[in-house]
Amino acid sequence: MIIYDQLINLLDLGIIKNKQECSNCNQDCEIEVQINVKIELKLNDIKWRCTKCRTKYSIFKNSIFYQNKIDLRKFHLICHFWTA
Repeated sequence: MIIYDQLINLLDLGIIKNKQECSNCNQDCEIEVQINVKIELKLNDIKWRCTKCRTKYSIFKNSIFYQNKIDLRKFHLICHFWTA
């Protein structure tokens, strides 16, 4: 699963936080993958979900990708070659 590998790499590089706290109730959130009938899973299908109030947040919250139009595949390649 290419998207899963990209997510793991972005987490390992610290570009996406590996912990998120809910801004409503201050509980820890967990990563949730929204499984839809799609041919391809996209990074936007992966969200943070609060374990208490179930509020959902973008996994890109508090990162340079939040509300940005950067092509993540190209950015991932740049990060890969930069750190190689």
